[in-house]
Amino acid sequence: MGYWNETCALTDLPIVSGEKICAVIIEHMRQDATSCYPSENWCPIGPAIWGTYNGYGSIEDVLNGKELKKQMHRVMEDTHSTFINQDMTPYRVPGMDELTSALREVEISCLREGSIHRLQVVVADEAHCAYQEYLRSSDS
Repeated sequence: MGYWNETCALTDLPIVSGEKICAVIIEHMRQDATSCYPSENWCPIGPAIWGTYNGYGSIEDVLNGKELKKQMHRVMEDTHSTFINQDMTPYRVPGMDELTSALREVEISCLREGSIHRLQVVVADEAHCAYQEYLRSSDS
């Protein structure tokens, strides 16, 4: 597909290859056009993924990749969901970096209760994510 800079979901600033990032998988929740709030349309699923942007749309050097994979499997089991390929066959998650790459290519979706939900990955610069976490923790 080529080499490109990603855009930070928090600041709209460019994220370049080799930069530390935080990624979150989000799921399209509503199938109709009656909502008026963004949180009604998209919902984060699973844990945040910390790693390095590779310049090709995916994450390398994922921190705690094996533990994240276990957590993601638990989330999918708890919500009775399955990752599926475009041909509706189950998608087995080899690792979190492969999962984020497949999501970037729109190769997989989420099947829950008979309906297909689109998945996307949003990324943000690690420093901005850490600052947002700090602000959230200081509020409580």
